[in-house]
Amino acid sequence: GRPVAAGRISPLAASFASTLAYGLVIATAWTMGAACFAAVCGGAFCTLAYSLPPLRLKRFGWAANATIALSR
Repeated sequence: GRPVAAGRISPLAASFASTLAYGLVIATAWTMGAACFAAVCGGAFCTLAYSLPPLRLKRFGWAANATIALSR
């Protein structure tokens, strides 16, 4: 489900957890080489561009689908 919407976790706690997860993944990718690091950073950018302002690509049908496809 959606734990923030259901009230099981606060938005601040969700932001902290996701920031920590992004940091750990990016740090791990850094140790694996430039190609892995670039791929992970590209995927992270796509996932952030999907839902965060100012881009918030989930508002636009094809852009949202392309963003999800690229980040996977």
